[in-house]
Amino acid sequence: MPRFNRQISVELLSTFGSMLFTDLRMTVTSERSDSSDANTSEIIIYNLAQNTVEKLVDSNWSAIVKSGYKDEGLLSVICSGDVSEVSAVQSGANTLTTLKLADGGKILESFRKGFSFAKGSSALAAIKTIAAAAGLPLESSAQLAGLQDTPFSAGFTTAGSLWVSLDRICDRIGAAWSIQNGELRLSSPVKPVPGGFVLLSASTGLIGSPEKIKLNVKVPKAKDKQVAGWIVRTLLQPTILPGDGIVVTSKELKSVPLIVKSIKHSADNWQGDFMSTIEGVIYG
Repeated sequence: MPRFNRQISVELLSTFGSMLFTDLRMTVTSERSDSSDANTSEIIIYNLAQNTVEKLVDSNWSAIVKSGYKDEGLLSVICSGDVSEVSAVQSGANTLTTLKLADGGKILESFRKGFSFAKGSSALAAIKTIAAAAGLPLESSAQLAGLQDTPFSAGFTTAGSLWVSLDRICDRIGAAWSIQNGELRLSSPVKPVPGGFVLLSASTGLIGSPEKIKLNVKVPKAKDKQVAGWIVRTLLQPTILPGDGIVVTSKELKSVPLIVKSIKHSADNWQGDFMSTIEGVIYG
């Protein structure tokens, strides 16, 4: 399925203002997973002006990176996060400015707070309270419908980092949590986040043949275990997130539903890759 006119836009935001880049050559490498560790991305922008590079180095920035095809209309967010590192090097005739991003990085590093919840309190309500205190929007209330709430039979107290508090509660309800595009996403290891399945086939961008692999899957209140999984490559799919459901149709997989565990985007708006690599486990 040919698709033309690749586009990447990078919007940078700080307390001093904003910058938007759309016409320069840019590359994006972004890795997302359903882990609570911050998702990381690397953006390379070609031939920025020297004074622009100096502004990036001297201030704290966050970034929203979008990608897609001009002929298909609106671009979709491929990654976002706090800029954790800026560097510039000369490569032949080009100056390459590299931005490294951590999705939710500042919140994960700095948030510390204690919470107490009374006997009979909802675990899902507790997650909402903690997320709100951290300034972390809940991605969608629909995702809660796929999780089983477990009230605290004897009350619940937690203190420390976001990791400590959310890990303890999510273990109780059999969920995983991650930060995706600055929002809290809850997912189940055994079923996809509500919202439908993305269909992947040769006609919708599937590249080559899926490959069978082994994946480590987190099991609530138990050790991680290895399960059968698949690597699926496709033309760039920026809207697919860990926890989503996909249905793959190929010689190897006959309309098989998978739960996305991780996805890596590789994109260059001039040449080379413009693709996503997905690791998923069979649903059902």
